[in-house]
Amino acid sequence: MIPAGKYVARAQSAEFGVSGQKGTDQVVVTFTIQDGEHKGDVIDWYGFFTEKTGQRTVDSLRYCGCTFPGDDVFDLAGLGTKDVQIVIEHEEYKGQTKARVQWVNELGAGLKPMEAASKVGFRERMKATLLLSKQTRPALTEAEAEDDIPPWGKAS
Repeated sequence: MIPAGKYVARAQSAEFGVSGQKGTDQVVVTFTIQDGEHKGDVIDWYGFFTEKTGQRTVDSLRYCGCTFPGDDVFDLAGLGTKDVQIVIEHEEYKGQTKARVQWVNELGAGLKPMEAASKVGFRERMKATLLLSKQTRPALTEAEAEDDIPPWGKAS
């Protein structure tokens, strides 16, 4: 089983269908992991087309390279032309734990450097937060400062 985590992957194929339980329109995309210890491993992602999830499913397909010529959802031209980041989590179903793709994200869409102008405004917005944290958090003793978890973060 592929461990939970984030992986660079590439779509290999896709198929449209309907889920057996609720009759929800869906697409199943088969991904191949592109690097690391699990390079070459294959895993499927199930994208659903409901009112709440349809846009995210289309976005995920676009991240994989789909261009949808003629605005035709069934025309997956470009699928597999871009690497993506998949997020795998483990789920238990009917007593068995399985690896499942929870998210398909655009590669490199994570943290973007903050521009100098943005830093000025951010600094000003954070001053109140920093002042408040001084007032509401007790000062740490030397022993507590060496601990990984401050006393207010520990379970009682």
